[in-house]
Amino acid sequence: MTTSQHQLHLVDHLKTLTVNDLKHICRTHKIKNFSSKKKDELVEMINTFVFESDVLKEKMQSDSIYQPFQQEDKVTMDTPDVSTFLFESNGEVVIPTDLKTHLFSNVNPASEQMDLTLFYRAVLNYYGYVSYEAIQKLAQMDGMTKSVEAIQRDLLTLFSDMHDYMDDNGARHPHFDHFKLDLERAKKTPIVMPENMTTLMDYQTMTMIPQSAQVERFKKFIETNLLTGQSVIVDELIREMRLSEDSARVENYVRRLIKVRRLKKLPLAKYMQVITPVHEEIPVWSLAGGFKEKKEVVKRAINSRVVKKSKKRKKSTNISRIK
Repeated sequence: MTTSQHQLHLVDHLKTLTVNDLKHICRTHKIKNFSSKKKDELVEMINTFVFESDVLKEKMQSDSIYQPFQQEDKVTMDTPDVSTFLFESNGEVVIPTDLKTHLFSNVNPASEQMDLTLFYRAVLNYYGYVSYEAIQKLAQMDGMTKSVEAIQRDLLTLFSDMHDYMDDNGARHPHFDHFKLDLERAKKTPIVMPENMTTLMDYQTMTMIPQSAQVERFKKFIETNLLTGQSVIVDELIREMRLSEDSARVENYVRRLIKVRRLKKLPLAKYMQVITPVHEEIPVWSLAGGFKEKKEVVKRAINSRVVKKSKKRKKSTNISRIK
């Protein structure tokens, strides 16, 4: 498809479809009184529905559908419902120009919803469990004023599965229970505020960690010692570090990876030598966003008498050789 054809309008796109395709669109989007209509009439009905109804715009506001359009004006073929208004070009699915303009002319509500989605996702990824009062403080850092009721409503609206992960005091990441962390301890641990909102908002995945020389060394070492070629192991190790400050948990995980031949059989100490410094640099769920306590290397004191005696003995030996 040429560049000029990328400028297709919705009507042009609909005209390329069959009558059966157009009727399927009407069924999918519950457009009434279409069964006896001719092709041109079906095209007009669908076009009117799209531009005069908020239904499609509301679908576009969801995290999985709206964001790809906002970023690159194209989306994969398996997008539900909305896919009937897209056309394929060079293996990609592109949105008609006039439809894109229509949707983006009313972008503010969707943009606000997207910002909220990213905010709550980052909070849950960063802390694992967080009280509503703590979320209020974090929202204030981002210039938002939120009541507890509004926070609860946001979470239930933006994340369909959050109902099972909320209580009277706060909300937890859907993976929190799966990894068998201590919820009662988490509730009693006050959160550690991030340095700034940029730091917090970077955590759109639970395996995100700040970049540093220690992190690069860790990634390179693990990738060098992979047996299966699965770079996902790096993320798995990061996840284990994020969950708990207990080094034993991470050590046990490394042992399992060695046992099932996903990592080379090296001494455990070699792996922990590169893992521990990274563990000390990332916020930990069981510490409510705090950091694992750094280990202090205690140098063994050398007896000064031994040193003096050694030097004296060495000196005597040299004199005897000269004689």
